[in-house]
Amino acid sequence: VRKVYLLITNTSKVDARYDWVFEDDGRAPATDGHDSPPSSPLRAGPGSVSPLPAQAANVFDVLPIRGFLRPGESERVEFLYHGHAQRRLKATAVCAVEGGPDYPVQLVGEASSMQFKFDKSVLEFGAQGYDKWDERELFLTNAAKVAFPYAVDLGGCGALGRVDVQPREGVVKGNDRVRFVVRFCPKVPDRVEETFLVRVAHFDAQPIRVTGIGQYSTLHFALPRQHADLYDRFVPGAKDHVAAHTGRKYWMGPEAKPEAPSP
Repeated sequence: VRKVYLLITNTSKVDARYDWVFEDDGRAPATDGHDSPPSSPLRAGPGSVSPLPAQAANVFDVLPIRGFLRPGESERVEFLYHGHAQRRLKATAVCAVEGGPDYPVQLVGEASSMQFKFDKSVLEFGAQGYDKWDERELFLTNAAKVAFPYAVDLGGCGALGRVDVQPREGVVKGNDRVRFVVRFCPKVPDRVEETFLVRVAHFDAQPIRVTGIGQYSTLHFALPRQHADLYDRFVPGAKDHVAAHTGRKYWMGPEAKPEAPSP
């Protein structure tokens, strides 16, 4: 149901009583290849005017249907359109003022089934520095004429904050698309996988999987150390120092060679 509001004001110096009626211009609605809808009280005949019946809620409706305004008073009127899938409907609502002029309001409504798609469901970042951010694109396309809202839910991602998505929420217009920028940082030198959700209107949330491999850059030289024997005697002391401060024993090189006795 789509709602539109209109503010009416009594600008005269006397009280005004009004009623809303529908005027039919006799034209059949466009159906986009579908059969025409059955006749309704909204379509009483070419050029005719009919009071607003209860069945009008199947297409258009006006609230309140009648009212009374003193000089200078205003009232907000609500127009409702109850969509018929793949149809474009037109009508004219007339505000008939007792003892005064009529005020026509053109109503046009169109409804379409929601259709959307993501260009991918998995974002693979591959190997990258474990502390470096990289980004990928993700597109959500609205393949119908009706706009719909969306929202990104990162609640399923880990507490390290490896994934960021922008924008987080918004509305996609008909036959349009939205571009998401997905940023990823492994934050550990290991294979990482995260999943976030994109919620579209009232549909089930769409999971998007993010994968990547964090790497820690290192160098290893396979060259002999110059004068290595001069430093071998410091290795045991260094190992004891590391063990005393960390509680763990690390292998830090070949075992120290026994010192030659002093002459």
